[in-house]
Amino acid sequence: MNPNLKGLNIPAEVFEALELRSAMTGVDKADLVVEALRQNLDLAFTIEHLIAEIASLKANDQKLEVDVLDLRQKVDGLEGRFAGLKTALERNTEIALGARMRCTRAVAQSRSLVAQARSTRQAVAESRQRSWS
Repeated sequence: MNPNLKGLNIPAEVFEALELRSAMTGVDKADLVVEALRQNLDLAFTIEHLIAEIASLKANDQKLEVDVLDLRQKVDGLEGRFAGLKTALERNTEIALGARMRCTRAVAQSRSLVAQARSTRQAVAESRQRSWS
């Protein structure tokens, strides 16, 4: 075993693969190990970055959940207000219909009174004419 690699506790199968690769490529086994360690370090940084990204996404997801709950509460509030407005509109419609019926009756009574007044005026006029003639 290469003296530079003794302290790394490399399993025999891996060491044999290193020797084979070194023989095929002409690159020193220590350089192959260093390159593998660099790749592992890059991979570790990538994994660390992904873990941080996942944590950020989870935080955003939780914020979105809070936003959704807030929106649901607002929608519930608006639904309650809409129901109240609908009830008030129904009451106002009933009041308006009642007022319309009263106005219709009042108009009919007024027409009847106008007709009676005309009839009375005509009767008075005829009576005056008869008394003058």
